[in-house]
Amino acid sequence: MSVSLSSEFDIFAPTAIQTSIFKTIEETYKPIASAEQSNLEFLIPADSDTYVDLNIKLYIRGKVTKADGTNLDNTDFTAVTNNFLHSLFSQCSIALKGMNITQATEIRNYRSYFVFILTFASDTAATHLTNVVRYLDDGDLLPCDPTHADAKNKDFIIRWNSIKQSKLVLLYGRIHTDICSLPLYLVPGLRMQTKLTKAKPSLYLWNEDA
Repeated sequence: MSVSLSSEFDIFAPTAIQTSIFKTIEETYKPIASAEQSNLEFLIPADSDTYVDLNIKLYIRGKVTKADGTNLDNTDFTAVTNNFLHSLFSQCSIALKGMNITQATEIRNYRSYFVFILTFASDTAATHLTNVVRYLDDGDLLPCDPTHADAKNKDFIIRWNSIKQSKLVLLYGRIHTDICSLPLYLVPGLRMQTKLTKAKPSLYLWNEDA
């Protein structure tokens, strides 16, 4: 014996959900104000038809100069610290529709450093993580004169070579915040504002005098 039921009366039937992605569009958003300011602010406007992938990447193109804006010379043995991209900013706050959902703290750069150490294997660190200038110190772990043959910290020399004489530096990596770590998409109709607070140069520049 079997019982049939019209689908119009089956109120407990599972609802069909669209799970496929029709199209992916990669968008580039520039700071809404001058990069010379102490904060970098980005705005992703609300869109009623588009989901936003929260795996957001940060791309920076620039160079390291002296305090007066002139280029570094051959006698300047200043290098950048390990994890350079994420050391550039001391705080990161994110707001959705004007409401702050990510608490800005002074430990953001340390958090991203621990994420790298505890999450990624050495082969990953030697490949795409070099996009954030992540070269672990070795030898005596101290800054040195890169021109000396007996210099022990080889990775310090690599980082010095990446910026010496104010050469162009390209940095690319994800934004390390709670919401950007979720493997989810932001629902349509939400405006997303991101503010990055620049760190002091003493946090990301390193030499034998500092």
